[in-house]
Amino acid sequence: MKKILSGLVLATTALSIHAEEGPNTLKPSHQFPTNQEAIKAYNVDNADQAILSPITVTASAAVLDELLSPKSVYIYSKEDIKKSGANTLLDFFKYNTSLQIDASAGNTLTPKISMRGFGLGDGFQAINIIVDGVSINSVDNVPQQLGSVSLQSIEKIEVLNSSGSVLYGDNSAAGTIIIQTNSSFDREKFFGSLKAGGGTYANRIADVRLGSVTEVHGIKLLADAQFSYSGSDGKKQSFANDSDHFPGGQRDANEVLNGKATWGFKVGDFEAISSYRRHESTTFYAPVLFDADFINNADMDGTKGNRTIVRDEDISTSLKYKINESFNL
Repeated sequence: MKKILSGLVLATTALSIHAEEGPNTLKPSHQFPTNQEAIKAYNVDNADQAILSPITVTASAAVLDELLSPKSVYIYSKEDIKKSGANTLLDFFKYNTSLQIDASAGNTLTPKISMRGFGLGDGFQAINIIVDGVSINSVDNVPQQLGSVSLQSIEKIEVLNSSGSVLYGDNSAAGTIIIQTNSSFDREKFFGSLKAGGGTYANRIADVRLGSVTEVHGIKLLADAQFSYSGSDGKKQSFANDSDHFPGGQRDANEVLNGKATWGFKVGDFEAISSYRRHESTTFYAPVLFDADFINNADMDGTKGNRTIVRDEDISTSLKYKINESFNL
């Protein structure tokens, strides 16, 4: 017994000696008493030793430096989104994050999404997706309409791979995704962008944005308008012989239109912003084939199909008063 105890003491002593820090070592940020001291030590006093600048995490009860956050949080900036080359939010999530995501029966408007192994079947019900402070989760167990969010308008994405039920309700057991679009007053007087492209199977995209931030007698005025369109045609033709309804045949296809207008004002530390959003999408599903027909001719046209049309619009208003660097109302 004495030998075993002695061995434990020696092992502990060796571990303590090995873990001892040098006099010039910059300790990890989580060991500082406060966020302000950690940020000052890394960005001011020891800027030459700091590798990363602090990233603010807002998807929690308190605003934290990412280095100080105890949760698994992934932050994607506007620059990250731009470098990804993705044209839709579905593409960005699928190829640039740890999320499992796929089109729901070919419908890219409401893709199925899974986090932390909850599964593509109904895992989307355990994920709360919040855009500019408003949840886009459906009340009728339909996947979130990610296709209604223009990728070009996104300023920041936060993915929390942990239960957020206390903050965001029981539909965030798997995690929470916070999406922030750019509605800041700190922009150029006039700003805008134009993007268009195309590909095989008539894939096409178009994105237009125009806006301005002007100041009149100390009051900043914001006006921002954006429009996006995406569509594609599939491989299989349906209603090939029904010239009365679909001359020349109708392929499986989808089209998505998004429009958003934002306006607001800022006086001192108080700001008010209102937005009007409209979304329209049309998805045409080609018919399924029986096993015998598929084996005989997998490319044969069908005689039936299914069309889904979605239209929705909403108006939102937000009021904000900045108390200090850490607190807002």
